Amino acid sequence: MNGLADVTQIVSGQSVVVPFFKPETVWTYEGGVKGTLLNRKLTFALDGFYSDYSNFQARVGAGGTGVGSTGALPVINAGKLVIWGFEAEIGAQPVKGLNLALTAGYLDARYDRFDDTRRAPNLSCNPTGTQITCKPAFAPPVTASVQASYSWTLSPGRTIVFGGDGRYVGKQYLSVDNRFPGLFEDGYVIGNLFAEYNAPAGYYFRVNVRNVGDARYKTDGQEFSSVGNIQTVYYGDPRTWQATVGFRF
Repeated sequence: MNGLADVTQIVSGQSVVVPFFKPETVWTYEGGVKGTLLNRKLTFALDGFYSDYSNFQARVGAGGTGVGSTGALPVINAGKLVIWGFEAEIGAQPVKGLNLALTAGYLDARYDRFDDTRRAPNLSCNPTGTQITCKPAFAPPVTASVQASYSWTLSPGRTIVFGGDGRYVGKQYLSVDNRFPGLFEDGYVIGNLFAEYNAPAGYYFRVNVRNVGDARYKTDGQEFSSVGNIQTVYYGDPRTWQATVGFRF
């Protein structure tokens, strides 16, 4: 719930109460194609999209910059945000029991306008004015993943499966107010492995290792310039081992 401080903005040096913000709207266009080749041993899919946001809602920190109210985290209609990109996926079964998959994506996200009247011009996020580091959060330009698994049939109803996957995530910002050092992730690679034994009647036993390389990577960030000028980041799980006994029905 917003308090008075959260709806008070400093406009031209004067305190102005803005008790509401406009609904955020988006027009999204998407199209793609998918199919199979080589007697269904190869599958593919390609998808493209374009999203145009108006009255983009952003929760930003006030205070700590010489403007705004201490302790306030208001929601503002920042302006226009445009996101477009494409995703591609290829799957293959070159031999019986072997499954391979590769995905890749490209994303272009930008603010066409970011209006924040609480801030002085040198702290503005409006691309038409004095710029600072101001990129949409959680929008890595490049992502990719690869998956592989192989299944052996030991006897009727008994199989063992080995597999793994890897994922690459490019550089991304982690906060709407991302002008502070550290509120971004440079990019990372995560790998996972698993082995699974399937018994008759639906019982199975699975062991997996997540983040095999014990990569250190950031997943989220928050900027609290109005609360002691605090910047906080959150990290993903370290190398993790897991064992599961289950039943499928």
